[in-house]
Amino acid sequence: MGIRHGVTGGTRPRRAHWCRFTLIRPSIGGWVLIPVAVAVWYMALLLDERTLVAAALTLTAAWGLDLVMTVVQGVLIATSPLPPTHPTTTVQIERLDADGHRLERYVGLPQDTRGWYRRVAQVIRWRSPMRLFAGRVPVRDGGEFVILPDAAAPSGSQHATDARLQGQDRTESTGTVRAYTPGDSPNLIAWRHSAHRGTLMTRESGRDTRATLIIVLDTTVDRAAGDRGFDGHVIRAQQLLPSMPSTNRLVVTDGIHMANDYTSALRLLAAVTPAAQPRLQPDADRTPSAVNRTPSDPADAADAADPATPQRAAAIIAAAAAVPGHGPVTIAVITSQPQGPLVQAIRTAAAGARTLPVQPWHEAAERMIATSLPERRSSAPAGHRRDRSPVIDARDRTRGSRAQGNPPSPTMAMRLIRVGILAVYAALTIMGAAGLADAGGWWPWTAGLMLAAVIVESSVLSRTPLRGALRVVGMAVLLAVAGLTAAGVRIDVGSMLDTAGTASEASAGGGTPGMWDVIRLVPDMAAATVQGAATVGFESLRRQLPPLTVNPAGDACLIIICAMVAIAIRCLLYWRVGVPLLALLPLAALAADYSLVGHAAAWWQVLLLVVALLLALLTVRGSIGVSPPTCAAVVAAVTTLAMALTPATLSLAYNVPLSIGESTG
Repeated sequence: MGIRHGVTGGTRPRRAHWCRFTLIRPSIGGWVLIPVAVAVWYMALLLDERTLVAAALTLTAAWGLDLVMTVVQGVLIATSPLPPTHPTTTVQIERLDADGHRLERYVGLPQDTRGWYRRVAQVIRWRSPMRLFAGRVPVRDGGEFVILPDAAAPSGSQHATDARLQGQDRTESTGTVRAYTPGDSPNLIAWRHSAHRGTLMTRESGRDTRATLIIVLDTTVDRAAGDRGFDGHVIRAQQLLPSMPSTNRLVVTDGIHMANDYTSALRLLAAVTPAAQPRLQPDADRTPSAVNRTPSDPADAADAADPATPQRAAAIIAAAAAVPGHGPVTIAVITSQPQGPLVQAIRTAAAGARTLPVQPWHEAAERMIATSLPERRSSAPAGHRRDRSPVIDARDRTRGSRAQGNPPSPTMAMRLIRVGILAVYAALTIMGAAGLADAGGWWPWTAGLMLAAVIVESSVLSRTPLRGALRVVGMAVLLAVAGLTAAGVRIDVGSMLDTAGTASEASAGGGTPGMWDVIRLVPDMAAATVQGAATVGFESLRRQLPPLTVNPAGDACLIIICAMVAIAIRCLLYWRVGVPLLALLPLAALAADYSLVGHAAAWWQVLLLVVALLLALLTVRGSIGVSPPTCAAVVAAVTTLAMALTPATLSLAYNVPLSIGESTG
């Protein structure tokens, strides 16, 4: 199979993958979920904590149920016209030569390539409701279409050509007689008109009114002009097609192939190629015809220059003109050489027909037009399963990937669900962390306010990715300033600056410090805050075992840590897929509270975490991939399964002897 080069002739087209089979595979999120679930299972069996056990069961059940729903969607697509939510459809087509053999395969619709095409299948791609799996199903899509240049022409020139072809030129035929055509009955010969004109003439009767128009395409064009230069011949042939009434006989030929009706003529005009143009080779199991050789075959140039080629074409055309039972025959030869060898050979071989040279269309087509045709049963095989022929990617990428693959922006309901999920994560995280450190300080309230600000700000949509990135940067700066300010107030920055002597130097000139002096103190205040929290506060926390007693310096350290965590969460929420990953925060906090302090999580906390995790998976792309009743059923089924199996699995975890390292006694 040949490879079509680009417009410049030196660039190979983008390759694509030809899909023949149904495929369901894990997506990137599905592959990521596997090691995460394994790690959660290991920690659940190691720490014997109910939240970890419930989370491990939820992840496993969600993965398996999402696979089942993906398989069901694939079966529905293959057996019914019911599409999944937000599918992506790609058409697979084959380009055919004039014999109906396959030349090239395309994924997508070619926009500017003249040819005869057959639609093979529509590949429907979709994602599972939880986006853990991706599937594709090729659905057979029969039918054919041709892409031809726009044949619009000025009415004046078109009328002149029609008049010449239909015999309205009185110098060619007058009255009720016409030129003799081989096959006419001798009883219809007008002997008086024949003697007067010196050539045989035939009387026209009521039954003898079906004329024949044979449109001949001269394929011997300049090799440098290529297929684009041959479009003028095709445009002129399209302009001649409507010139004959429907009761007349129409034949279109390139000297090798013959089309006897309008639909076949469109196929031939779309598939014909210049004689000097390198041909694409059909499938390897077929014998290439005279018009389908490889680009390296030197016989192309030899056939184009062979003097016997016009004679062979003229013999085929004369045989088509000699069909009995038809009226006058007009042969319109579309050629740039009115006195060339093809025209002379046709006049010699079909002496009884009227041969009329027609110049090709001189203007380039402004656009290409696709015309659908009825599907034609072809005896040519559709190709082997292990066909390694190249596939050209003709998909329209000007609209961007968002136009086809991505779902629409989340609705207000989806945004409220997202806010609720993040609020549950934040509340459970603070509850779990409050068991590890004294909650009587400022850090729980500061963490709650910062996380609330992050949740509300991230729920507002950005019109462009750049604006979203700028909002993330701005929010990070605000969180950093708020954290440093709260920490500085908490550890009494003024006394620390007095100890360092910074404030005394700033006011050494006497009087009350001005605004500029205060502004100059801001970097020193920030540095002193970080230094105090990192030294005094961190050291006071490091020397204790949970639950920690928090002094002002330790409280400032925790406030700075909360600010850093809030900044990291806001950066992660820039992507929608970051919402399910944030479930690791409450999971780790509750598990640490049980392992280090012994506070077991309440069952209502476990239930909230399971439901929030399921909703985060179902709404990860801003929309629900199934109907609301199905979504509710999925959440109820997985939640019931996880909560019912958690006690039994927790008992199993107690009996599994896992530990980190070896104890030395």
